[in-house]
Amino acid sequence: AYSIEAATAITKVVKKYAKRVPVIMKLSPNAWNIGEIARACEQAGANAVTAVNTASAMTIDSAFQVPFLANQVGGMSGPALKPIALKAVWDIHNSVKRIPIIATGGVTTGEDAIEMMLAGGSLVGVGSAAFWRGPEVFGKIVKEMESYMKKKKVKNLSSLIGKAH
Repeated sequence: AYSIEAATAITKVVKKYAKRVPVIMKLSPNAWNIGEIARACEQAGANAVTAVNTASAMTIDSAFQVPFLANQVGGMSGPALKPIALKAVWDIHNSVKRIPIIATGGVTTGEDAIEMMLAGGSLVGVGSAAFWRGPEVFGKIVKEMESYMKKKKVKNLSSLIGKAH
């Protein structure tokens, strides 16, 4: 997650064997050098990067006084991850030149998706939002994005990519 050398090597190996499919490297929000890692992936041939995976986290069951998860730690996703993911997308946008960024992590509303695009996301991934807002969340997010575009007189959604920079 933190090694430029490892990210380069892994990307090259995957590219060698995945000849007909795009290679998208999913990056860790725990990496302090995520922009450098993304640039290394790009230079090694990645077709895109995804920012971000879940953040390392844990919870403790106070009633039983033990970690809640059998594995003790796990990955945090959902709304709490959004500010971390947003900064990662921002940092990556400042570092990569040619490949798209798939922005994921805490997107639960259309406004969240717009913010990810403004930070530099070319595509936006939605996952945990289905837990928070139900399986119809995907259509809701699209409608919220359309409403934003109408209100702000945005004609082309792609014009928002990286605009906050």
